[in-house]
Amino acid sequence: MSVELSLDRTDFEPGEVVTGTARAQGRGRVVVSLLWYTAGRGTEDVGIVARQEGEVDGQASLPFELRLPLEPWSFSGTLVSVSWAVEVSIEPNGGVTRQDIVSAPGRQPRSP
Repeated sequence: MSVELSLDRTDFEPGEVVTGTARAQGRGRVVVSLLWYTAGRGTEDVGIVARQEGEVDGQASLPFELRLPLEPWSFSGTLVSVSWAVEVSIEPNGGVTRQDIVSAPGRQPRSP
């Protein structure tokens, strides 16, 4: 089983729609997730804000559209960073791939 991810672009304003195509080979449910995650000191958090699903039995290309929320913005700080990503997986027991994106005013991550 394998998955590929192709995004139309990787920098967005909050509230914009992330579009792309998930290509999957295998059998199962293909899940495309829009998520944010933290990294740095302390507990790492993850939040899934949108999902789109489809079935694959062999080989398939699945276009997707996922809307970013207005917050949180991409942020790169000294103690913690907030990042956004699109993740594609085949369930159960399939491949997973992730592409980081930016969601911030001006399409630039904030820093202290």
